[in-house]
Amino acid sequence: MFAYADINNKITYNTDLNLLKHVDTSEMVDMSYFCSYRKDLTDELLGDYVFNVGNSRNLAGAFRRCENKNLTKIAISGGTKNCESMYYCFGFLSSVRVIEGVISITEKCTNIQYCFYNCQSLEEVRFDEICLRSNYLSFAESKNLSVESMLSILNALSDNTGLDTTYKVTFGTANLAKLTQEQKEIAYNKNISLA
Repeated sequence: MFAYADINNKITYNTDLNLLKHVDTSEMVDMSYFCSYRKDLTDELLGDYVFNVGNSRNLAGAFRRCENKNLTKIAISGGTKNCESMYYCFGFLSSVRVIEGVISITEKCTNIQYCFYNCQSLEEVRFDEICLRSNYLSFAESKNLSVESMLSILNALSDNTGLDTTYKVTFGTANLAKLTQEQKEIAYNKNISLA
């Protein structure tokens, strides 16, 4: 809606971003690439605006590459329980420190690849459910991730005990060093490894 990539990956901005504050996203089923590549998205412009993603089944690239040093927070509501794809959803949000709202990765969500890729400044993110069926949940570049955020992730993980495959969550060395062995055991006891 606010960005369009043609067949040659040329990005066209087709809407005045100031209109975003008047858009009700609560009934949108497909929010793929909704604000993708908007380098003019800022905290000042968004103000208290919250993206209601509760009915969206596709959040692929929704906020991908909204790189702007004046964008430090993305607020979502409605949860992501209906979402089937979060491919690159928050990818390359290099200045965003807080993703406000609760994220769910349910069994419906079959693609979380690169969801948080290159979120270098990310400190705070909260989850209430994570059904891990791949090794693509990675926060390796988010070296400032708080312990509270990591515990939210660990506690939200579904129990994979009895599965033939052990999936992993990648926190990276810097983040793993912040966790106690007891905190890491939360994942291990669910048949999920940490890297």
